[in-house]
Amino acid sequence: MKSAARGIPAVPQDAQSVLLPRNLLPVMATVVIWACTFPLITLALRDLPPLTLAAFRFALACPMFLAVLAWTQGGLGALRRLTRRQWGLITLWALLSTTISNITQNIGMQWTSASVSSVLQSSGPVLGMFLAILFLGERYTHFKLLGGVLATVGTVGIALDIEGGFQGSTVVGNVLVLGSELSYILAGVVGKYLLREVDPVTLMAAAFPIATAPLAAGALLESPAAAVAAASASTWGIVLFMATLPTTVAMLLWYVVLDRVEYSRIIYFIYLIPVVAIVASWALLGEVLTPLQALFTALVISGVLSAQRRGEGRSAVVGTAGAPARPG
Repeated sequence: MKSAARGIPAVPQDAQSVLLPRNLLPVMATVVIWACTFPLITLALRDLPPLTLAAFRFALACPMFLAVLAWTQGGLGALRRLTRRQWGLITLWALLSTTISNITQNIGMQWTSASVSSVLQSSGPVLGMFLAILFLGERYTHFKLLGGVLATVGTVGIALDIEGGFQGSTVVGNVLVLGSELSYILAGVVGKYLLREVDPVTLMAAAFPIATAPLAAGALLESPAAAVAAASASTWGIVLFMATLPTTVAMLLWYVVLDRVEYSRIIYFIYLIPVVAIVASWALLGEVLTPLQALFTALVISGVLSAQRRGEGRSAVVGTAGAPARPG
């Protein structure tokens, strides 16, 4: 079977392992890129209000996605072929993956540290696994559960480092960042469902203008003119970097791989973000990097690898009956 949108063989669900080089390399590149955004957002928030920062970031990314769509598919016809139902799901994905998640993340990060933010945003893979089993029909295996336990212990261990892993954080900031993580997890489930019908490039070219509009409206409430005029060249460099790599390149890499593998396996790689982010925060912001954090890193990595093992499992059927295949 071939995808009408892309003209390439459609890959059956879970036909590929995340650990195959063609999947692992883009996933790890995405993890590194996303991890670096936490200290960069902290730096950019010194000059720009949170919604203004998000609005500029995604406004710059929109034409990039449209350019990729035109380049890969010879035009914007794929957008015209989307059905009303698909536009509805794309709007839901856009709000969850970008609008809500970035509002809560950017506001929350004003009251918490970059390393704590990365840890809190990595608290949801186990929830994502169960949602994928319930609503996407993916398989439960004991290795997935074991991987979640190991990686969660390692992540919490990093966060609770006795030398001050939670310095600079507040309850309000942490709750908002947790809300951002929940939004991301739900977006992943909706996105994986949409990938049965819509290719990743079309999904994002359609979704990001929808997601950016409420961010731009919210930014106007911050009266950003003075902050925008006073922002340094390095801050605008950070905004351009975040629009290009974490938003455009990394999102495309992640969802291209997600199109080929189970969500309940790839989501565990989110656990690696705190490991990379803590090192980046130490290098860029001078945040604490302790030996105890390094010890827990081994648990995180072992949990991620455990979740990739192909043990005996069972598939859930809740919510999956009648799920459409991608056209073609």
